[in-house]
Amino acid sequence: MFKYFCRLHLSRPINLFLIIESLLVVWLSFLHASGAMFPAAVCMTINALLFFIIYGKSGYIIESPVTKIFCAMALLSVLSFSNYWGYSRFTGGLFFGCSDLQLFCYSLVWLNLYLFYYVYTRQHRDIKLIYIFAILFFIFGVINNFRAYTYFRVVNSSMVQHHYYYFPLMCLPLLFLKAKPIMKYLLILIVVLCTVFAFKRTGIFVSAAILMTNIVIDARFKFKRLIVYSLICVGIFATAYSLMENNENLIRLEQRMNNISEDKGSGRLTNLEGVFAEMERASIETQLIGNGFMSFMAKYRRMVDNEIGSMLYYFGWVGLVIYGIMHVVLLKRILFIAKHPNPEIRRFLSSYVSFYVVVAIYTMAGEFFTYHYLFCMFFVYVGTVEGLISNKRYGFINKLPIKQVNRAA
Repeated sequence: MFKYFCRLHLSRPINLFLIIESLLVVWLSFLHASGAMFPAAVCMTINALLFFIIYGKSGYIIESPVTKIFCAMALLSVLSFSNYWGYSRFTGGLFFGCSDLQLFCYSLVWLNLYLFYYVYTRQHRDIKLIYIFAILFFIFGVINNFRAYTYFRVVNSSMVQHHYYYFPLMCLPLLFLKAKPIMKYLLILIVVLCTVFAFKRTGIFVSAAILMTNIVIDARFKFKRLIVYSLICVGIFATAYSLMENNENLIRLEQRMNNISEDKGSGRLTNLEGVFAEMERASIETQLIGNGFMSFMAKYRRMVDNEIGSMLYYFGWVGLVIYGIMHVVLLKRILFIAKHPNPEIRRFLSSYVSFYVVVAIYTMAGEFFTYHYLFCMFFVYVGTVEGLISNKRYGFINKLPIKQVNRAA
């Protein structure tokens, strides 16, 4: 069975490109603490360019509204990046001393991943390898989350929050493409546990929002089903809470939740106020197209940690408008999926809504288009699901060998 699977999938050149891309995602994500995301981004760019030359088609750009808005954002990002040329920028902190080429490749990782997995799905309908990759990424994400907790708690004797819970969280939409309702709630429970051990407040909000939206979707807006699914989830999480009652990790998280108004979201509101104040004083050109990718870090040695602020500072008012349009496009996409007559498209609703819930919440609590090493699996997801939707809408031509085509005929 395993030999047949390898012969069927691993012998195809398109799948070799996929495996290389997936390994680069792992390199970029799990080894980011050493600055590996920058050389990984260069290798990813080379692999993607070769892949697009062989399998890409110009017509793919106009198939999906998400592709169109992403390409518009990418063009503005390239234009804004020109602000880096001509002066010496700060290379410490999250830059890890990277070159301008490495930073440029890294700035477009999100588009790279989206287009790669979109083209792959359009050219190769079977997403088994992508799903297997998501499962493995989720498992190692959970392991890395608890390894990070062990390191900070045991080795450093501290209860500092860390971001490794992102890795399993970002796999949820991909896993929801095929997971049954009970399995979905178990996956959410695992993510909640990872969030507790990471002491992250936003992760709790995101997990709760994903849970509630999936209850409503799985119940199909029917009252009795809604009650049943709600009781099941309450039972699961009540049991988990009772097992962790008086647990020091849960207490630490509760303390951070209570302090949210005092620390202004770990300084995010202060950063946002500073961004708007500085952009009011900036030149017209800067106000329009911004200061360039990660320019706030280059100037102030810290991140904005707020997507609205980062979009305005990096890409100006034009970027912020495009970003707003992106949210409109994604919301319209959800309505398109929910109302589509094809049940195979409607089954994407749960995962797509879960995807958007995270995007919407991290608009105020993160930088979705900057922290690629944390959010890269989301762009893998949206590229994959948009490719699947396009296959259903525009058809799919499988390039089989002539003998196999004749047999099929």
